[in-house]
Amino acid sequence: MYKDKKGLYRQSITVDGKRKVISAKTKRELFLKLAMLNESKGHTPAFRDIAEQWGEQTQDRLSHGSWRSYSAPLRELIERFGDREISTITPNEVQKYLNNTDLSYKSTMTRKSVLTQIFN
Repeated sequence: MYKDKKGLYRQSITVDGKRKVISAKTKRELFLKLAMLNESKGHTPAFRDIAEQWGEQTQDRLSHGSWRSYSAPLRELIERFGDREISTITPNEVQKYLNNTDLSYKSTMTRKSVLTQIFN
């Protein structure tokens, strides 16, 4: 995703073997257009794509210190759930993941918070 000289956000994607550029005034609008395109093709976006877009949007509005507390859990969650379609990740699977971490309560709750925000 990038912002062009006119201030529009653009994302280059491949549709049916052809490159297509989607553009919108805001990141959120662009994300919605991409989600609608994916749904019309009969599949949902990968967890990685949604999580990275959430990270880009969130980083812009948080202080540096707050972002640092979210960035490591975000990287870990992307590594864990990666390229799976987001619709295939079940609440039970998320709960099992959170229960099996050897982290402090606060670290576990930070991961839960990041997941909640990504899925909303």
